[in-house]
Amino acid sequence: SVSLKMADEEAGGAERMEVSTELPQTPQLLASWWDQQVDFYTTFLHYLAQLVPEIYSAEMDPDLEKQEESIQMSIFTPLEWYLFGEDPDICLEKLKHSGAFQLCGKVFKSGETTYSCRDCAIDPTCVLCMDCFQNSVHKNHRYKMHTSTGGGFCDCGDTEAWKTGPFCVSHEPGRAGTTKENLRCPLNEEVIAQARKIFPSVVKYIVE
Repeated sequence: SVSLKMADEEAGGAERMEVSTELPQTPQLLASWWDQQVDFYTTFLHYLAQLVPEIYSAEMDPDLEKQEESIQMSIFTPLEWYLFGEDPDICLEKLKHSGAFQLCGKVFKSGETTYSCRDCAIDPTCVLCMDCFQNSVHKNHRYKMHTSTGGGFCDCGDTEAWKTGPFCVSHEPGRAGTTKENLRCPLNEEVIAQARKIFPSVVKYIVE
């Protein structure tokens, strides 16, 4: 019985290896494959359990840039495709110009200047990009300039980040034909449904 069990385990291992090699090799196809699975939660966690150790297997002198690129192409970009159901760049551009999305959300590059209002920011991590700052009431307040290390984003339009003046002139509600009603939820039901699958799965993986 022991030999039979070992044989079964070896066969199962071979089967898992076969499945892994047959996974789609592009972010778009991988997202489509995830969407075809009955249980995204289980499928995604198994995918991470196999992929992440492979990416971070180099214990001595790891290539951090290569690791970041692998994570982006193997996890983040496919998740973006899965969330939006189309090219993420195109979808985000549509949201940006739809008149219903009033968050700036500009992602800062390393070395880029950011601004935090000492009078109005909820905490020091709430910052504005240069354009939003120059077109906001905060330029006449007490403020502090920072140099971004990269990866953060502009909080203009986030009403929970500011005591007063959450919007600059460019992102102020009512511009570009916006109303309070369409400001509440600029995302369609399909994207919301996908988000409800993705975020609990990601949080569970991080926590456990």
